Amino acid sequence: MAAKVIIILVAATISVLISISISAVVLYFVAQFLFIDGITYSKSFKTAAFTTLICLILSFVFSPLGMAGTVIAFLCGFVVMAIIIMRIFEASFGKALSAAVLSWLVSMILSFVIYGLLFGFTGGLNIERGKYIEVIDKKTGRKVKLKLPDKFR
Repeated sequence: MAAKVIIILVAATISVLISISISAVVLYFVAQFLFIDGITYSKSFKTAAFTTLICLILSFVFSPLGMAGTVIAFLCGFVVMAIIIMRIFEASFGKALSAAVLSWLVSMILSFVIYGLLFGFTGGLNIERGKYIEVIDKKTGRKVKLKLPDKFR
């Protein structure tokens, strides 16, 4: 039991570090694209790490509000990231907010592709061929065994 918890914590930590690294690289290039002065990778990494930590706290604070809390935390996350970018990179609020939105969009796309390549886009479809699966017939409400084909077409 303890070993499973440790494995989960290590995997979560690695996942967060990968996400922060992706965000930092993307922020670095987005800031260059938007002509923000004083851009370095270490500043981008600090910004991504601070933003991740603060957005995590915002999510915990606003999560009791349900969906409205999720939307509030999401929007506050952009504003917080813009403020952090303003402080670390000495940029205007407009450029900082643009960098926050663009880097979020590109990071989401890259994260989806990278995690898909690392862990497989179809990881949840790991079904053995030739086996039986149980499904519920919608008309009768009974469980029915279906044999999976040897080859998926």
